[in-house]
Amino acid sequence: MSDRSWLRLGAIAGILYVVLQFVGFGIVGASVGALTDLTSSDQEIARAFERPSDSGVWAGLYLGVLAFLLFVVFVARLSSTLGHAEGDPRWMSTAAFGSGILFTALSLMSLGIIGTGRLAAGQGIDIGLARVLTHLTSGIHSMTWGVAALFLGMSATVVLRTGALPRWTGWTAGAIALALLVAMAAPASEFAPFAAFLLPLWVLSTSIALLRRSNLSHPAVKSEYAPQPSTPAHLQM
Repeated sequence: MSDRSWLRLGAIAGILYVVLQFVGFGIVGASVGALTDLTSSDQEIARAFERPSDSGVWAGLYLGVLAFLLFVVFVARLSSTLGHAEGDPRWMSTAAFGSGILFTALSLMSLGIIGTGRLAAGQGIDIGLARVLTHLTSGIHSMTWGVAALFLGMSATVVLRTGALPRWTGWTAGAIALALLVAMAAPASEFAPFAAFLLPLWVLSTSIALLRRSNLSHPAVKSEYAPQPSTPAHLQM
């Protein structure tokens, strides 16, 4: 497989992440009937846990796990492009990569807690425990918004400083990062789900931009995997 094909694969991973995430959570929501969060009453939580989980729940959670694994590939692809444009010491692109991995880890933890709750559903689970599982899931999920804001903020900074990607990807990343910080401060507000919805849209559009960049017959595309020329010792400061 050529270098360009590998670059396309990294961009496609971002698109698949968005598709699988929406499909997976759609299946879970349809199977459970109503997903609970910090705003749910005890009655709503009790209804969500009163009947056993069917196969749709596990299929949806499985797709969710696959989605976040693909997100890791997207983050690596994006960070490679950002790091190549940033140059040494590449600390901002490294921070973007690290925060993307942390976002994935917290998201998978949240999915694990959801799965734990769904295993106990329909078995007379205590309402207090059901409330704790619901709030723990929502709490971790809201923490991911802050981590995602760091990921987007670092990405935006590199893009706007270097032009590694179209500038609109940088401006939108910065705006969504601010929105996610607001959402993390008020996770029970009506604005929070809207802000969280913007991140997958940015990943989708940025993945398309990366895919188009990979298809360009431009030396910069090939040079992402090519060895970089070193500065002669007598020219180094």
